[in-house]
Amino acid sequence: MLHSGAGLQSRNFFLNLKAPIVCIDSEKISEEVLLGLVDTIPQIGNSCCYTSQDESLNHPASGSFLRECGEKNVNVGLVTNGVLIDKYLDEIMTSCSWVSVGIITSSASKYAENGGSAIEFYKIFNNIKSLVRRRTSEFPRVILSFYMIPDNCTDVYDCAKIGKDIGVDFFNILPCLKKGSVWYPEMLSKTFKTIDRAVRLSTNNYKIYNFVINFNEVVSLSVV
Repeated sequence: MLHSGAGLQSRNFFLNLKAPIVCIDSEKISEEVLLGLVDTIPQIGNSCCYTSQDESLNHPASGSFLRECGEKNVNVGLVTNGVLIDKYLDEIMTSCSWVSVGIITSSASKYAENGGSAIEFYKIFNNIKSLVRRRTSEFPRVILSFYMIPDNCTDVYDCAKIGKDIGVDFFNILPCLKKGSVWYPEMLSKTFKTIDRAVRLSTNNYKIYNFVINFNEVVSLSVV
């Protein structure tokens, strides 16, 4: 189900992350183990990244984990598909220093084609707007991370424009792996032009980071 980022892999996302990564399997890790990590993290540092191979907020103890991190002054970076942000909005506001929402398209119809629903699509962006509105300071920073594959490469500009319009802080363009996807030269040429157009939306208050380094980097992400 691509709308959650499942089945996609990016080389660059955690490249410069200097904090413990709490990557959970929401069906296997127990509440006791998850909450036990809250006592361990401060022994390493004062921050962590909370993410998952499926969806981090699916774990029933996510709210307790975030709340206890906030109580122990552990700054959380949350990686999510955005669907359940409204359920844990209070906890996110008090514990997270940044929230990264993964997206793959700018349209409800394309989102539905990839296993989601139109209702879910609009809910994600409403949740992002709620995050932005609820802030009383610069935190949490709100990031849109665009998982770019051949199927959606032409959507990058529209997604970047949406991010700017709703007031997020950062937009990441992340080339990803998808089984069966192939980047062809003519596709790459058009994609780089679209990316250049998207990057020009960047301002002092809205930073766009392009992790597509060069043609060879993107071609190497083709998986047959």
